[in-house]
Amino acid sequence: RYLQTLLEIDDDSTVHVLHLDEKEGVLVTEFLTHALTLRAAMLEDKKNLKDAFVRVGEICAKAYFHTSEFGSTREERENNIRRFQGNYGMRDLTADVIFTSPWLAFESPTFPNNFHPLLRDIVKSLQNKDHKIKCMVSVLKHKFLTSNESLIHGDLHTGSIFLAGDHRVRIFDSEFCMMGPVSFDLGLLLAHILISTLSARHRSKKPHLEHVKAFWSSFCNVLTSLWERKHTVVEDSVKADDKFDTALPNKGNIYTPGIFLNKESREEAREDFFDRVFREMCGFAGISMIRRCIGVVSVEDISSIKNERRRVECECDVIRLARSMILNSDANLELRNAIKDKRVPTQ
Repeated sequence: RYLQTLLEIDDDSTVHVLHLDEKEGVLVTEFLTHALTLRAAMLEDKKNLKDAFVRVGEICAKAYFHTSEFGSTREERENNIRRFQGNYGMRDLTADVIFTSPWLAFESPTFPNNFHPLLRDIVKSLQNKDHKIKCMVSVLKHKFLTSNESLIHGDLHTGSIFLAGDHRVRIFDSEFCMMGPVSFDLGLLLAHILISTLSARHRSKKPHLEHVKAFWSSFCNVLTSLWERKHTVVEDSVKADDKFDTALPNKGNIYTPGIFLNKESREEAREDFFDRVFREMCGFAGISMIRRCIGVVSVEDISSIKNERRRVECECDVIRLARSMILNSDANLELRNAIKDKRVPTQ
């Protein structure tokens, strides 16, 4: 259902569905020859990945706009909520793996944590003493479980995005899809870009923080373009007949054009909106980064580091940055500056 919806929004964004039988649980998609995941491309230090991350940002923005209160009718929104609410089992699984098990002060009965013995003191501090971070994790868990803001992939990271041939992007592996906060999808992708960046020096590779700027700037720019287009249509209609009531769009009931007829007011509203999404994205990213170091499943960017000491050092780097991103808005400002300066952020 996610793949079909995404293809309706952007017909070059994901693998094409050839056959779907929901009753029998059968899904057949196109076969992508010579496809490579973004994670594999980054691990192999492939060049010129910027366009791929720009494209991912574009897809995320389009999906958000057309399935949220920005660009869909209330009927379309309610239909999507009903259509995807049956995936609550996968939502609960995500909540357990990311927001619960890694933070328990005792062994989880469902998903035991796996971490290097040298990380034990750091892990125990996070689980037993770091009350502020556990409060923030709970706040973001609440956001994740209660928001139906838009249709999200639910497990968007560098391993669920294909590069098909000439850097054409294909998003796949969408069994965790749901109606949820867009900042969660963005945060998962940010987490894995940062993990790859921090692990690069431990793998004797060059870090590529510019990928963060590429996908975040693309998301903002494409969403801004769609947002502004909606307002421009209303403005032109009002100027033409001076009748505001007939100029209201039939899609999108948030940031109502009639309230933001002045372009400067829209820019201020957008700045506030993107700042909120950025902060939430950083929080979700930080939580995902930590769970990759102390949770049930690691990630190849870290596990592929053969030198044990270097791997632990890398995980310490990841946890320190992640903790700062969750707790401190100053860390998010540091991340902004690091992205701008094309450097690895400091912890």
